[in-house]
This record gives sequence, structure tokens and C-alpha cells, in this order.
Amino acid sequence: MSHLITRSHLSLEMDILTPYNVDANYLWLFTAPTAFNTDISVSGNTITLYSGSSYYIEAGINFRYGSSTGEGSLTFQLYDSTNSTLIGQSAYARVEPSVGFATLQGRQCARALILDSDISGSSLNVQLKRTAQTGTLSAFQHDLERNLYSGYPSVRIWQLPS
Repeated sequence: MSHLITRSHLSLEMDILTPYNVDANYLWLFTAPTAFNTDISVSGNTITLYSGSSYYIEAGINFRYGSSTGEGSLTFQLYDSTNSTLIGQSAYARVEPSVGFATLQGRQCARALILDSDISGSSLNVQLKRTAQTGTLSAFQHDLERNLYSGYPSVRIWQLPS
């Protein structure tokens, strides 16, 4: 008996966005790539997804607590600013100096699957938004430098054919 092994091919595209800062409302600000692989656009803190495809988004947060005393946590989630609603699973980072100053604990990747049928009209605007925080705001530092122990923040967007 013989078996024919074939590969199925799926038209799948991906882009990676790099945050360069957060605004006064703790929405991430993004640097767009010079050319997109997906059918999206980026302006400031907003990612625009266009109808005709489904999208999977992962946002890897990276914050550090700027104080050597105390503790704190941040929660971020993807936000559908077109319909004013939080979407997907939140990301949570907690820093607790009592177990090591650089120790990050929690689920540090916000994610959402946005189906083409979820996009009413021609587009949907998505942002990455802080939804909760404990600890002193000024003690948190948006860590945009490469860091050996905590990685680098990014937003990864996969475009799936509908």
C-alpha cells in the first residue's frame, strides 16, 4: 500500500509592528514597516483592518517597574475603536521586587482572532490599550530597548484568507 503525501498551501501573510512609545492614554504608538505584506494600514496608535480577510493579532507587551521598591501590574488588551469594545484576551504583566526586581509574571501576550464577518462596513480600527494598573504610574517604564531578560514588545498580525 502506498500513500501520497501532499502539502496543502494556505495564503497567509504577516506583518510585525514595532511600538515606539505610548501616548498620554497609554495607547501604544506604532512604527509601520516600509512595505506591508498584509492588507492593513497603521497611523499613530491605530491599526486599520480591511474587510475581505480575517486577522489574528498578537501583541507582546513589555514593561518594567522603574522602582526598586514596591510592586505593580499592568493589563493591556486589544480595543476595537470602531465599535468601542475590548476584544480578545488581555495581556498581564506583574513586577514584584520581593522575588527579584526584574521578574515579570503573567500572560504577556494580548491576542484576538477577528473574522471577516466581524468587520462591518469596509474596515475595523484596532488599538492596544491599557485597561488596568496597580502601583505608581510614574514608576512604570515602557521598555523599548532590547533587554536580555524580558524581550522586546511587538504586534504581530496574520492575515487569513476568508
